[in-house]
Amino acid sequence: MRRERIGELLPSPADIEIEPGTLVQTDLFIYRIPAEGIAKRDWSIIKELLLAVEVLSPSTARFDRGLKRRFYLRSPTEELWLVDIDSRVVEIWRAGDERPEILADRLVWHPKPALDPLCITLDEFFAGVHGEA
Repeated sequence: MRRERIGELLPSPADIEIEPGTLVQTDLFIYRIPAEGIAKRDWSIIKELLLAVEVLSPSTARFDRGLKRRFYLRSPTEELWLVDIDSRVVEIWRAGDERPEILADRLVWHPKPALDPLCITLDEFFAGVHGEA
């Protein structure tokens, strides 16, 4: 996404205030590059996320699927991925969704106005995570 100057991928820790008065820390996120340019750790210029990625763990799954998910879906976040390492699936959430799209084989993400989509073969991804590759 960065080569097309659409967004930049960053990991936590980053206190992002995409909703006034509420800070959130996302495991991974892609923010839309504003007119000011790349954030360079000035999180205050990030007002919209193209993608938020939360990696579920036993200690965070309930919070990530509940409160955090509701927060992202009402904020200016285009898409939320909840990555379940143990179940080897990715839940895709978009504003207005009542249920997630659950992917186990292939994930394709094509934000506007990117020319090419990002394609992830989930079997290979999870095999690598579990040391099976």
